Amino acid sequence: MKNKLKKTLLSIEEKCPFFGKQLVIFLRFLRFFFYYKPLLYFSRSKFSDIDTFKVYWINPVKIHYCFNGKINLQKDRGTIRSGEWDQEGQKFEETTIYKGIKARFIENKKWEDTKLYSEILKQIKGGKVVYGCHTEEKFKENLKKIDKLYNSIAKEGYKSQSEVAKENYHGDLFYKKIDEILVSIGRDGQLFFNDGAHRLAIAKILTLPKIPIMILERHKKWVNFKNELKLYAKLTKGKLYQLAYHFDLADIPFIYGSDRFELIKNNISLSGGKVIDIGANFGYLCHRFEKIGFYCCAVEINPQDVYFMQRLRDINNDKFEIIQKSIFDYRKDQVLNFDVVLALNIFHHFLKRKTTYEELKKLLRRLKCKEMFFGSHNHRESQMKGAFKNYTPEEFVKFILKNSCLNSYVLIKEYPGGRRLYKLYS
Repeated sequence: MKNKLKKTLLSIEEKCPFFGKQLVIFLRFLRFFFYYKPLLYFSRSKFSDIDTFKVYWINPVKIHYCFNGKINLQKDRGTIRSGEWDQEGQKFEETTIYKGIKARFIENKKWEDTKLYSEILKQIKGGKVVYGCHTEEKFKENLKKIDKLYNSIAKEGYKSQSEVAKENYHGDLFYKKIDEILVSIGRDGQLFFNDGAHRLAIAKILTLPKIPIMILERHKKWVNFKNELKLYAKLTKGKLYQLAYHFDLADIPFIYGSDRFELIKNNISLSGGKVIDIGANFGYLCHRFEKIGFYCCAVEINPQDVYFMQRLRDINNDKFEIIQKSIFDYRKDQVLNFDVVLALNIFHHFLKRKTTYEELKKLLRRLKCKEMFFGSHNHRESQMKGAFKNYTPEEFVKFILKNSCLNSYVLIKEYPGGRRLYKLYS
């Protein structure tokens, strides 16, 4: 029935171009106002703090696999689904669509010489409507549109459907706004392609850094993990200490995001080497440094932070080492050889008691490094009342230089609350 209706509408559009086009536009309006609008409302009730039609910009290389199961592109928007659907399915790069578009634009083949052409034509001759085409002539017109789309993206860059609708308004603005590439999120944050194959294939072939997508559905275990992070944020004064580094988790409030990493990256003198992050929290800095070629080691004693760090590391396919213990117990009494030491807002906790103060001095003496990025506290903070030692930022830096292999420093930034970020080097 659905297939016959599609054919009827396509035939009307071909025979009466103006009337047929207006009819299609009218039906899209009906679908938006009487289907998508109510769907949006009910989807919010299922996943109340997420906009079902929110657009995210991500690197297309993150979409590896096609959805492994049956979906309804209308009814499944905003749903939370259990089951094994997120187990690895067919790789997107192995699909006929991707291979056909690659053959066309990378190998410079004619459409008629691609496997995509022969396979789609076979389905059409078998009576199916494929990509809105029910005749070979219609299919050829569709391929010309793909040519045009490729050339447009290659020359002008990738535009969101909302941008396209505003530039080429044909009465279907609302529909266009919700017509982005669709993906589903599996239990471990992996992305599964649902809809928009032509655009995704072109984006991958052109190696675009970012494209807009929408999320069709999420695995229940992924939602449970996100809810755990939200609860943790509530338990830690309403915010996570670090950004949870996955685009679908970025809406959870956090204190430190990319700013500190960018400051350090812009001031570091090395292009590679070994990094140790003392008090790594969720491992965000290790995640970022690994992406630019460093080997990273994250030291964190808090088991709750380690739990989330391990999940986030695996979600992002990172390889950095996680050490769940006090930095004082890490390779105890051994020399610690690292090119870069990250000690951001952590050392002042060791000033509060005499025992940890002495341990800090021992640690500094066995650290062999080229650079240290040190985040100091504000010595007027109430938490330091009654501390064994309470240095000003400048005094603290000089204390570190006196007890380490480093001998010079520069102030990178002073924050509004009085905390500072320094670079120490030899």
